[in-house]
Amino acid sequence: MTLAGLKIVLDIGMERREAYYEQRAEGVSRKERCSIARLIKNVSIRDELDKEDIEATLSQEYGPDKAAELFNRALQKGILHSQKGGVYTIPIPSLHSWLVSHYAKEKIAIPVRSK
Repeated sequence: MTLAGLKIVLDIGMERREAYYEQRAEGVSRKERCSIARLIKNVSIRDELDKEDIEATLSQEYGPDKAAELFNRALQKGILHSQKGGVYTIPIPSLHSWLVSHYAKEKIAIPVRSK
C-alpha cells in the first residue's frame, strides 16, 4: 500500500468513527453532551465513576430529576457503561476522547467522595 492509499483509508476510518459517535449520541442534546464531556474531561480514559458523583455533577446544571434522566439516557445510548461494583465508564476510549475534544469547553467540579 502506498502512503497516499494509507491516508485515504485513515481518513475514511476517521469519518466513519465520527459518524458512529454522532449516531450513538443522537437524542443527547449538544448542551447535554457538553455537560457530560466537562464531567469526564479530567477523568482518565477507563477510570470509573460512581453514579452518585455523575448525577451530583450533572445536577449542578440540570437539577436532580433532569440529571437522573440524562444519566439514564446516556446509559441507554451507550455513552456510559455499567461495570461490576456499581461504577460507570465511557466504554470506548476513543469515544471518551471524541466527547472531550468536541464538547468540553469548561471545567466543572466533580464531587470528591471519601472511600
